[in-house]
Amino acid sequence: MKKMLTIAGLAAGLMMSAAQADDTASATDEQLETFIAEATKIFEKNQANPKKRIPDEVLSEADAIMIFRITRGGIILGASEGAGVAFKNNIESWSPPAFYTVASGSLGLQIGASQMDLIAVLMNHEAEGILDDPEIQWGVGLEAIAGPTGASLGASTMPKADILLYETTKGLDVGVAFSGGIVKPNQKFNAELYDKEDITTAWILGSRVSMPAAAESLTLLLRDYSYQQKKD
Repeated sequence: MKKMLTIAGLAAGLMMSAAQADDTASATDEQLETFIAEATKIFEKNQANPKKRIPDEVLSEADAIMIFRITRGGIILGASEGAGVAFKNNIESWSPPAFYTVASGSLGLQIGASQMDLIAVLMNHEAEGILDDPEIQWGVGLEAIAGPTGASLGASTMPKADILLYETTKGLDVGVAFSGGIVKPNQKFNAELYDKEDITTAWILGSRVSMPAAAESLTLLLRDYSYQQKKD
């Protein structure tokens, strides 16, 4: 049974401030490529588990997908806690990746959890708005629920939520403290990856830039899973 993910019931949270989610830190091309490689592993691991796999129909209907790795009290691959990468579903293919950070609010882990891999599937235009508008908050006006799992939805219907969440914490599965966080582009990382200072997420997610070699494997996986079901 799907459940709403809220702060209630979580014993402890990882509070994220704008200062903690530093989107001005530098990273080398190698570090950024490693970040994308880790996102690929997160997606592959999730899809290899029948109990966690995102159904093909969900990916087919998705507007975009975001993949985060969140660590309690640590730095993630050269970026602050809450860094992630997003891909947009452009009907016949998936876009190159754009980097994002969680700028504020709370996105936390339960007691005893040290690491969480989070996949957020953005299911409509309203949810996709968080990729462009830093004033749109996760959990405020956007319904986020645990997503359905399995190779196919079968007889079940497509969830009506704005955002479907899939997450695994190292050692155990927990709920997400998901309230008021702002996702904003990491301009520094995007500029470094694409070697263009004034690049925008609209250009990246609109597939107006070349696909980085490091992202080819993940975008092909997204294509294979999502386009097994014909998109209307």
